[in-house]
Amino acid sequence: MIGRSCRLEFAPLFERRRPSSSRFRTPLKQRDRAGTAATASFISRVDVVIPIAMNYTEFIGQVQHELEFARAGQAVRATRAVLTTLGERLQGGEATDLASPLPMEIDRYLIAADHGQRFDYQEFLDRVAEREGVDRSDANYHAQQLVAIVASVVPPGNIEKVRNGLPEDFDPLFELIDESALE
Repeated sequence: MIGRSCRLEFAPLFERRRPSSSRFRTPLKQRDRAGTAATASFISRVDVVIPIAMNYTEFIGQVQHELEFARAGQAVRATRAVLTTLGERLQGGEATDLASPLPMEIDRYLIAADHGQRFDYQEFLDRVAEREGVDRSDANYHAQQLVAIVASVVPPGNIEKVRNGLPEDFDPLFELIDESALE
């Protein structure tokens, strides 16, 4: 998961109305310009890790770089072919979980697929090859690279759930994923 650590400082928060119950009152009280008592709540410093989601352009750029395509259109075609076919093989909930952290232009390939179809890995590769217009060995490599890129964006539990939901003959699909990313 891509993330950045930052330090946020919050200014005082003033409430015009005081809570009716004394247990909600804070000991810090100030008067505003009109002379009305205002309760101030202070949060001095908070360390927050903000996950930065990959956007569509970055995702397609990553696919283009990893697959060494000359044009972004080739990366889009490979992404569509692999994720649509994977979405067809997965159950609806698994596809939605996998798609949720992806850019919305990409997640639709998984979500809009006709879920729950039963086919083996060779049929998976045949479908990817047909959709992408490449041979089976290229389809295999593209699928492996795309799953590795998706694994770098989604939480490890989502990839593990997908892996466990597929038969063992789909194991080659996950070969390029670093094992530490699955833990």
